[in-house]
Amino acid sequence: MALYERERQLTELRRKFSRVLTGKRQVVIVNGPVGSGKTELLRAFAERTAGDRVHLGAVASRAEQHMPTAALRQLVRAAALPGTVTERVDELLRALAACPAPDSHTAHPDAIYLLHSVCATLLDALEEDRRPLLITVDDVHYADMYSLHCLALLLRRLQRVPAFLILTEAPRVSTAARLFQAEFPVEFISRVNLGPLTQKGVTALLREHLGPTQAREAAPRWHGVSGGNPLMLRALLDDMRGGDGDRSGETREPVAGMAYSHALLSCLHRSEQTVLDAARALAVLGPDTDVHMVAKLIGISTETAQRAWGALEQTGVVTKGGFRHPEARLAVLGDVPRDQLDELHWLAGRLLYANGADAATIAEQVVAVEADEPAAVPLLHEGAKQALSEGKVSDALAFLRRAYQLDAQEDQMTTTTSLLARVEWRLDPETALRRLPALRRAAKDGHLAFEDCLNPVGLLLWGGEPGAALALWHATVRRTKPSRQALANPMLALRIFLSGLYPTESAAFETAGTETTDEAPGPLMEDCLRMCQLLREPPSEQAAVSAEKCLHDHPLRESSIGLVVLALMVLLVNGRLAPARRWAKELREEADAQGATSWAAFLRGMEASVTLQLGDPASAAQYARIALTSLSERGWGVAVGLPLSVLIRAYTSLDRLREAGACLQVSVPEAMFQTPVGLMYRHARGLYHHASGRYEAALDDFRAVGDLTRQWGVRMPGLNTWQTDAAWSCLALGRVPAATRYARAQLEQCAPGDRRARAAALRLLAAVEDDPAAAIARLNEAVLLLERGEETLDLAHALADLGHTLRRADQNVAAGAALERAGKLAARGNVRRLGTSRAPVAPASAPGTEPVPVLTERQPAAPGLLSRAEQRVAVLAAHGMSNRQISRKLYVTVSTVEQHLTRIYRKLNVTRRVDLALQPLVIDQMGAGEPAEVQGLQTHAS
Repeated sequence: MALYERERQLTELRRKFSRVLTGKRQVVIVNGPVGSGKTELLRAFAERTAGDRVHLGAVASRAEQHMPTAALRQLVRAAALPGTVTERVDELLRALAACPAPDSHTAHPDAIYLLHSVCATLLDALEEDRRPLLITVDDVHYADMYSLHCLALLLRRLQRVPAFLILTEAPRVSTAARLFQAEFPVEFISRVNLGPLTQKGVTALLREHLGPTQAREAAPRWHGVSGGNPLMLRALLDDMRGGDGDRSGETREPVAGMAYSHALLSCLHRSEQTVLDAARALAVLGPDTDVHMVAKLIGISTETAQRAWGALEQTGVVTKGGFRHPEARLAVLGDVPRDQLDELHWLAGRLLYANGADAATIAEQVVAVEADEPAAVPLLHEGAKQALSEGKVSDALAFLRRAYQLDAQEDQMTTTTSLLARVEWRLDPETALRRLPALRRAAKDGHLAFEDCLNPVGLLLWGGEPGAALALWHATVRRTKPSRQALANPMLALRIFLSGLYPTESAAFETAGTETTDEAPGPLMEDCLRMCQLLREPPSEQAAVSAEKCLHDHPLRESSIGLVVLALMVLLVNGRLAPARRWAKELREEADAQGATSWAAFLRGMEASVTLQLGDPASAAQYARIALTSLSERGWGVAVGLPLSVLIRAYTSLDRLREAGACLQVSVPEAMFQTPVGLMYRHARGLYHHASGRYEAALDDFRAVGDLTRQWGVRMPGLNTWQTDAAWSCLALGRVPAATRYARAQLEQCAPGDRRARAAALRLLAAVEDDPAAAIARLNEAVLLLERGEETLDLAHALADLGHTLRRADQNVAAGAALERAGKLAARGNVRRLGTSRAPVAPASAPGTEPVPVLTERQPAAPGLLSRAEQRVAVLAAHGMSNRQISRKLYVTVSTVEQHLTRIYRKLNVTRRVDLALQPLVIDQMGAGEPAEVQGLQTHAS
């Protein structure tokens, strides 16, 4: 207790005592919660009033509450009475202790006689002494009834001796000394209330430990944890000193450790049993409970429970919302004997079930019971399902692991395994896939319920076994014969999953039509169907608005993860890249918070894809690497192509071809190529092949992407430029008419909102355009289209092409502006080469800034820059011929070819022969199709 508050209470008691010395009798009841300093106050008062007076003192305790005359024996021993008096009183007390225990109203006649004899003996001795009498009883609520009766009789009959009786008691649910207090006239009794310390009192106590400034700042937090209870406040100080040591200059936060737990339990055990029981009930039921549930759990009336709750509040243990600190609840639970705690949890679960509590709350009680209760398995299943629906993965896993330990029936064990697979798929799909054999055996043996069949079906699809997944679905439907209502949503979910992941199997599933239902889908399924439809429609502003509305309306949950992915895809294919990245980041953080590792990895992969389209391949590669390593290759299943495709494209854009090639060595499931994710992988592989000079391989990939995109009717981010990509490979092979056809076809097929695809086609047509003015017009249109979007890297490439073309047209000022802007855009993503010419990026610095990558352009090559011999070598090298093949064809030495290539590279400012096919001077010399000399040489070589 803060010093000034103790002094005020002592002053009040001494004032009352001074009135007693004038010949009056006084009873003072000091009421305060356990730990409030009542005992210290009583001891300090006794010391300050020492002198010419008789002091009888006793300390009652719960352990002696039912021991007759226990408190009275302490009082007698404390008095300096003559030996004969002491012997007589001891004899009477022994006889009194042998009498039947009294209740609050009546006592055995022999006991009444003995009580009167004790009082008469003490009365005679005290009145003969004539000194003022001070009687103190600490924790009087624990005093036995015989002692209380004797005190009441003694105080009422003292006539010639001033008497001052001080009793301390804690807030009580039921006051055992109520009849005892009624023995005194009202004018005899006064009360002193010792409430908890105020914030001012806490500040005063902390000042000597933390200093004035920190004490004032920290007082609200210390008061909040301790409730103003001096005992617990000192314990918190002990924990702080023991845990952190002295740290000057820092604000000290309260640390609830071992000392705090011991102090709290001391307060509870020094309270009456009902208060302790109420604290234990509150700890078992958790924070979201009320006084009525506490009353029912421990079998007391609501009124009694309210008084017990009030006592806990005054003691500083709880506040209106529950325990003041989480450590308090843990300390109380740890103090309950194991068998009693199991019984409380089991009773709490049944009570919550009877009162309509949600399944997860009931399961929390059941899972805390260590004893085997097979009847708890269904409750644990329901709790796990609810926890999953609310995104509480760790809770669901705890419920199911407990259910797995119980001796359940075969059907229940299958349900447990199925639900565990659902939870583990969020954490580590590879672990969930290990449960597939058990689930398939359960389905074969007839133990797999229809509502659980989507779990192994989904795992089979994820793992690349669509045939087995559909076979399992059909077999379960035939065996269980679900109602049309029960069949509706699962079947619709399967169709949506198939359409997004396995288009070929989806078409076969729709054609078969083995299970049909005309039940109307719910709002979630309607939104899923809407997103699927939007992925097949041309880009529009309304589509992006609908996708964002879905993301706003549906939080990340097990039921909505599919819708979330679909909505993100709609944003991507509609060019809403900034919102898509923001949503992907927010959803990935939410998945991390839920502990859904697989969701977080997939969403990070989507975040990487968006970042790549936004023109930052370096960051995209970093995100994709993190995503890829978050799960094992088997855990990624057929979706492994998502992070891999981003990595391959990002490394290719960064001219890090060795790392891109290493990504292609990662093992992928064959079934991945039956999915749209496989299209992304093929497209990325094609870009890598093109950058590596393997143009035929690149063409094969681009054509496969186009064929499957048309066949499946899907639209995937970044795939709508496959025709232009194929055109660049054709151009590198010298097939200018084929390249032009691809570009024009893409231009004709572009929907009004496909700005990126249209701009890509315009860039290629500009590259093969003979008229510089027409080429500039096409490139200006491409730049204008890309400026209305968010694909900064595509814009940088278009600007670089425009800059080169303007320079060739001697428009150097405009060319410089375009190239400078292209360089700045490329610097954001650390891209080293830009435009059709793929000119390198070199570092440059501006005054007052750190060096940043800025595009350095070569001077435009004049038509006569290369000699005739150099032109022939450049054309053959651009077709992919080796130096030795060129030397054989031109009848020159290999050394001569190497000298020609050195001069060609210097004049055209390129570093690799794959760049030659993109140089206008070389393109001008390349006819349609492959030159006859190249064909003949290849035939000869074969």
